[in-house]
Amino acid sequence: MFDTQAHQGKRHWLLITALVLTMVWIVTGCGTTGTGPSTTEAGVKPAENKGTAASNQKDSPKERTVKHKLGDVKIPAEPQKIAALVYAHADHLLALGIKPHALVTQTGTEFLPYLKDQLQGVKPLGLAHELNLEAVLAAEPDLIIANTGFHEKTYDSLNKIAPTVLQENYLDAMEWFRDTAKIVGKEKEADVVVKQLLDKAAQAKEKLSKMAGNQTVAFVRVSGKELSVVGIEEQNRGKMTYFGSLLYENVGLKEPDYKAMGIEFKKSIATISMEKLPDLKADHIFMLVRDGADNEKVWSELQQNPIWKTLPAVKNNHLYVVKDSAKWFAGYGPIAFSQIIDEAVTALSK
Repeated sequence: MFDTQAHQGKRHWLLITALVLTMVWIVTGCGTTGTGPSTTEAGVKPAENKGTAASNQKDSPKERTVKHKLGDVKIPAEPQKIAALVYAHADHLLALGIKPHALVTQTGTEFLPYLKDQLQGVKPLGLAHELNLEAVLAAEPDLIIANTGFHEKTYDSLNKIAPTVLQENYLDAMEWFRDTAKIVGKEKEADVVVKQLLDKAAQAKEKLSKMAGNQTVAFVRVSGKELSVVGIEEQNRGKMTYFGSLLYENVGLKEPDYKAMGIEFKKSIATISMEKLPDLKADHIFMLVRDGADNEKVWSELQQNPIWKTLPAVKNNHLYVVKDSAKWFAGYGPIAFSQIIDEAVTALSK
């Protein structure tokens, strides 16, 4: 009698337990089937998505496959900690509303000056061509964007740290920007940014055509003991390769007659000898002096040179010294290009 009652009591307890577990299973969303209420409906606010490459959606995939030079690589669909291994990546990502988690530096631990204020808290990774792998590892990125020119030999090491996409060397800066946008899932945003830049260039072209007309503009660089001028390689006309093509082709500034000076642009920059300096008959000169005591010394000596003082742009006070030359020479992105247009328009409007 006692044993029977005990057995019935045990059965009764088991039935109650099973019923409770079933109710818990139903309330909590039936396991992992995804049919239960979302976190928002349950009153839990989703975490703020800072620096992610895609929007938070319940059914979004956790990974995406990206093709690059060395094949396919699976990357997070919503990377939170991007390590950018070329200066331009910072411009690209910030233009897309994404703050990089870690970034290469210009010198030492310094980021490019024109972006420095927007890069507070970003982890420095050393120079692009002298990458500090230990710093990359310590940064614990979940995505690395690298460059074939600098990082192909260290790709395997980088890919062991985090999924790594190896970008090609793009001649067109906006094509490069669009490729970065594709990696992080921001193609539509990139379309808007590029259109805004092209519209701005067109507006600047219209404004300056009424002011400068057919006056010529030269961009002269002091680097080391060399003077060089910026132009466009014939084979790359029609591409936004550099600030030179941006300002000459998109903004419509007129180039000096470099062919008459015997200067041929095999690259975007060509050295000009002191003997050829008197032939630089540009109406306006932008002087880009790279950082460093040696460069400042050469620039100081050049200003005392009697030949320099005879140049039309110098005599007519149409000489503009660019303070942040690093932006002009290393800013291959829409933020830099937009600021360069502003600086050129401001200078030539005086």
